[in-house]
Amino acid sequence: MENKICQCCGMPLNEEIMSKNPDGSLNENYCQWCYVDGKFTYHSMNELIDACVPHMLKQGFTEEQARAFMKERLPQLNYWKNQLSFKVEKMQLFKVIGFQKEFAADNSYQEVPKFWEETFKEHFSNLINGQKPSNPIEEAIAENGIGEYGVCIDEPLKKSFKYLIAGEYKGGEVPEGLTVHEFPEGLWAIFDCFGPLPEALQETNTQIFEKWLPNNAEYEMSIPASIEWYGEGDTKAPDYHSQIWIPIKKKQ
Repeated sequence: MENKICQCCGMPLNEEIMSKNPDGSLNENYCQWCYVDGKFTYHSMNELIDACVPHMLKQGFTEEQARAFMKERLPQLNYWKNQLSFKVEKMQLFKVIGFQKEFAADNSYQEVPKFWEETFKEHFSNLINGQKPSNPIEEAIAENGIGEYGVCIDEPLKKSFKYLIAGEYKGGEVPEGLTVHEFPEGLWAIFDCFGPLPEALQETNTQIFEKWLPNNAEYEMSIPASIEWYGEGDTKAPDYHSQIWIPIKKKQ
């Protein structure tokens, strides 16, 4: 038998640990832990990584090495290439604060990155260079972590959406030029994304709205909005971690 690996976790496969199809035949693509009784065990890369790290520690990896290895490895496997990695979480009411601009839907993939670039150049340069906030907007950026989120609020009748470069609103003064938006308590589908920006995030966003939502038998959007979460690190790195959050509800 040619060398095979599980297309979900990357484990080397042999007949003893291969999964089985519902008809009892061997499934040569997945191990018995990733594919059980005709169903996949993991729907989130982070969930799988959390399960694998303790075993990798016993093999001599540090936790940091294990997580970095898995984050680079998993996106290359067929399961994750073809599967959106997500989890469903219930969130309490929360508010965001940020810089807002309206965009047409048909050219947003080109224009939103320009908005980030322009906003960072105008308002973030001093903070990025290690200087203390020198005006109310810079104070709000520092206090509320503005830049952690990109928030889309659809305007269906206008075929456009409002976009905020935002952070979680902690309260206090809202300087001129910034906007606060509130999201109610509810369920959110959180999709992991690994890869350089903006391409990796835009590709995931397209899959969500063109494939996942239209074909999902269990969930639909609860409000016309979405949130992009940006992790720390090099945004051009092949393993850069970001997320897209979609507010959802059970279909009736």
